[in-house]
Amino acid sequence: MCSSKWVVIRQPKPTAKLKLICFPYAGGDASVFSSWADKVHPAVEVLAIQAPGRSNRLSEPALRSIDQITESLCSELLPFLDRSYAVLGHSLGARIAYEFVHKTRLKGLLQPVYYIGSGSKAPNVPSREGIRYDLPDNEFIEAIKDLGGTPKAVIENKELMDLVLPTLKADFFLVDTYRAIQRLPLDIPASIFNGLKDYDLDEDFNAQWQTHFSEVLEFKTFDSGHFFINDMREEYLLALNNCLTNIVENKL
Repeated sequence: MCSSKWVVIRQPKPTAKLKLICFPYAGGDASVFSSWADKVHPAVEVLAIQAPGRSNRLSEPALRSIDQITESLCSELLPFLDRSYAVLGHSLGARIAYEFVHKTRLKGLLQPVYYIGSGSKAPNVPSREGIRYDLPDNEFIEAIKDLGGTPKAVIENKELMDLVLPTLKADFFLVDTYRAIQRLPLDIPASIFNGLKDYDLDEDFNAQWQTHFSEVLEFKTFDSGHFFINDMREEYLLALNNCLTNIVENKL
C-alpha cells in the first residue's frame, strides 16, 4: 500500500472506484476530513492532505508558497493517482486544490474527474479582508478569532497558540497574497459550495468562478457563514454525497 506523510487515509478502500483528495482550510489539518471515511459514498476513498507544520508534522516549518506545495503534492500523490479521483478544498484548500489541478495538467499527470471548491472566492479574486499575516501576534489572534475556524480551546491556551502560530501565519500569508495567473479554463466538471452569510462573498460570485472552467458549474449555497463545512456538517456531507453519487454512477 502507498504511504506518504502528506496523505492520511483513515479507512483504506483498495477497491474504491473513486478517490477524494481533500485539502483543508488555513490552519486546518487532515483531521478536518478524518471522520468522513465511513460517511461518504461506499465506493469513495477519502485521502486527507497533511501539510507540514501541523499535527504529526508540527516540527516541520509550514510552506509559504502554493507553487512549492503543489510541486510537492504532485510528487507525493503520484503513487496514489492509480484510478479516477476528485479533489475538494475548503477556503485556502480550494485554491490549493485548484492550483494542484493546473499543476497536474502542466506535468501531464492523470487529471481529476471532478473539482469541488468550498468556502472560497474565485481564484482570481483577492480577499477584502486585507493583510493579516504580518499583524502583531495579539492582533493576528484577534483577527482569526473573528473568523471562527480556530477552536476556542486553542486560542485561549497560550502554549498551544505559541505552537501553532507560525503555521497559522504561514497559511494566512498564502491566503492574503495569493493571486491566480490567467490560464486556459479547466475542462473538468465542478461544484462550488458557499455560505450565504460568508464574510467575503461578492454579488457576482458565480460568474467569477465560471470563468475558470469550460463546463457549466453547479453551485450549492448553505445558510451559514464561512465555516459551513463545520457548522452545517450533516447538510454539507449530504450535498457532498449527492455530488459523489453523481460522479460514481454517471461519470466513471
